[in-house]
Amino acid sequence: MLRFLNPTPDTVSARAVEACLRCYSTCMSAGLLPFRGVSDAWIDDELRQLLIVTAELCKVTAKYLRTGNSQAGALCAVCADLCGQCAAACDARGELTECVRDCRLCMSRSLEAAQM
Repeated sequence: MLRFLNPTPDTVSARAVEACLRCYSTCMSAGLLPFRGVSDAWIDDELRQLLIVTAELCKVTAKYLRTGNSQAGALCAVCADLCGQCAAACDARGELTECVRDCRLCMSRSLEAAQM
């Protein structure tokens, strides 16, 4: 997993970055499972696309937060919304528990960061 490299990681932004990077790693791994030779019988194209798009948005959100970009708050709100959708879709599948956990954490931390 990618880690936040700030010497003061106990801030709202730092916690959001950490959650976004964790979610990025988990969702990207789950979205690419079928391409790594793992059976894709339980993951359809729509879910795969949602996982990869969520992962990419989490990565961009973390980058914006780390650079202190003025649009980071708005991006955090969008990230939280998409992570909520992804968590619900993964929960409905019942087999992507890590994704559900990490998406929900990212959603809550991104919402906190959006309100800064």
